[in-house]
Amino acid sequence: MSGPLHLHGIRAVADDGADAGAPAHPRHPAALLPAARVPDAVRSLTTAGSTTVFVSGCFDLLHAGHAAHLVQASTLGDTLVVGLHDDASAARRAGPGRPVDSLVDRARVVGAFGCVDFVVVFADDTPLRLLAALRPVIYAKGGDYAGERLPEMDLVEQYGGQVRILDYFADESPGSLVERIAWNAHDEARTAARGTS
Repeated sequence: MSGPLHLHGIRAVADDGADAGAPAHPRHPAALLPAARVPDAVRSLTTAGSTTVFVSGCFDLLHAGHAAHLVQASTLGDTLVVGLHDDASAARRAGPGRPVDSLVDRARVVGAFGCVDFVVVFADDTPLRLLAALRPVIYAKGGDYAGERLPEMDLVEQYGGQVRILDYFADESPGSLVERIAWNAHDEARTAARGTS
């Protein structure tokens, strides 16, 4: 981000730290922050002994699994911080043609959830640097990572945090959503072609 980024329903902060709106209140609306501002902002809105939960992802083509993960993660603590891959890192993770939704749109949708307190955009392939700066009590990952050892898990455990694996939602992924849309469009085209012949 360069300069203030104005998003509907989300208080944005410029990379230079200048406020682009009134202070966000926990639980709504979410605040979109550059990574450098996260630790101070989270500390200012949390009390001693409160639990910060961190989740991250591309959040492209938001679906029921994403929604369930955000809500479930929010129940694990007091403040939910969502790390959001920027467009370049989302493309590296998700592959050609992705993300379908722009960074601004993805941030708007994620930030619209009442359970999300902060949306943090990052450009790295992993959230290691964000986790090191924020040091959340809980780092939550989706159930599709069960049994997988990610590098950031070691970092969280080293500083005394917990890694929690959320529920797994079979058949709920942006890829499967794209496939269903393509199949439905193809099916509609075939049906229309039959009707004109």
